[in-house]
This record gives sequence, C-alpha cells and structure tokens, in this order.
Amino acid sequence: MRLTCLKCGQQIELSSWEARHESYTYCVCATEHVIPHVSGPSTFPSDRAAVATRTRAFRAAGIAKNTGRVALSVSLAGSLLFPLSLLGIGMGTFVHAGLPEPLRIHSGFRQAVAAIVAGILILVLQIWFLAGWFEDRSSLETSLVQEMARDELVKLRRVQLRFHEENGRYGSFSELDFNPIYGRYTIYLEHNDFVKGRNNSGPVQHDLPFDFVPMLQPGAFRAVAVNNLDDDPELDIWVIDDGGRLVHEVDDLQLTP
Repeated sequence: MRLTCLKCGQQIELSSWEARHESYTYCVCATEHVIPHVSGPSTFPSDRAAVATRTRAFRAAGIAKNTGRVALSVSLAGSLLFPLSLLGIGMGTFVHAGLPEPLRIHSGFRQAVAAIVAGILILVLQIWFLAGWFEDRSSLETSLVQEMARDELVKLRRVQLRFHEENGRYGSFSELDFNPIYGRYTIYLEHNDFVKGRNNSGPVQHDLPFDFVPMLQPGAFRAVAVNNLDDDPELDIWVIDDGGRLVHEVDDLQLTP
C-alpha cells in the first residue's frame, strides 16, 4: 500500500501486514498519517489512477500547480504576441529542469513538453516570416532607389536641352543648373565631370566602370549613373543620351545571388 504525504510529497510504502494491523504511521517530515481501512487487493488503484489521485490532492493542497498547462497556453498565445512563445518555452523548461522529481509529474509535465515544442515551432515560423518580410521590404526599397536613377537622368536631359537652346551646345555640370532630386547615384558626363551620390554616411563617389564611357560634346552627350545597391562588386548602371534613350545597362539586383 502506498500513501502520499500532502505536506512534503514523500511517498510512504506500507506492507500488507502494516496496512491491516497499524492504525497510523509517521512521515519523514514527522507528519502523522492515519492508515485507511482497505478491504482487499481489489481496492488498490492502478499506478496511473494513483498518480492522478495524488495530482488532484497536491493541487488541492497547493503543493503543486498545473504549470505545464499554463506554459502551453502561453506558448500558443505566442502565435499572436511574439515574446509569449519565448515565455512559454521558459516555463515548460522550468517544469522539467527546475522542479524536483516528486512535483514534476504533478505539474503538467506532458503539457510542458508540448509547450516547449509548440513554442519552438511558433518561434521558428515567426522568425521565418519576419525574415521574409524584411527581405521583401529591402527589395522594395532598393527598387525605389533604382527608379530614382531614371528620374535623375530624365531631369538631367531636360536641363541639358534647355541649356542647348540657350547656348547652342551641351554643358558640363559646372555650367548647368542641375541639382539631383535624390542624389543616390554618381552621375558622369565625362570621366572628370561628375556629381557625387549620397548614402547614409554622406557623399560618396561610385567609380565608373571602364566599359561604360560618358561623353560630352557640343552637339551630343551621354550620361552614366552609377550606384552599388548591395555589398557585392557589381554596380547598378543607367545610361541616357541627348536623344532621350534611357537604358538600364546593369541591374545590380538581378546579379545578386
């Protein structure tokens, strides 16, 4: 026969003779326990029923709490609020690693395992979703930067055409009333005639590749806009001429692995 002390959780094993002839016994914590009358072996509960009975008794006495169930609820709530999945994982881990063995089985340890598994799955899915969201946002922002090059070069051609009408030739940057709209690209009219771009750190000059040659003549011009949209050596390059032909020669985003 097995008794459980509701004060300390210690299990007391009694022999059949003690169960029949003794009326009370003492726990190691000095708590006195009355031995119940047992009519026969058929009245002994199964181990599973005994555990369930002790669990109810422990929780009723306030010795154990259903921490595993709370941990599972918190982990599932983490699908709506990101930090809660971490809290659910922590609570489930506490049930398995922080509680003594006599209390662990009565504190919802199976639900604590489920809380840990569910919390990890939810956390992984949330990280995957956030990573995709940031990647999509970065791609959108970079695409907007590319559209800036188009606007910059169209404005430059408009300024050049106005200068040509007034002076009968195309002018250099020092002669033009040209202020970049966004200033993200370095724009070349000649190798030594350019306006710098800007990034978050301030002005920056993106080097002109050898195979793209800008040109400035009295009756014609070709401008090249250069930027580096990521950390690879490839550049984003746009070219426009006096006839209005605008070409995206090199797409830095398409070259990104």
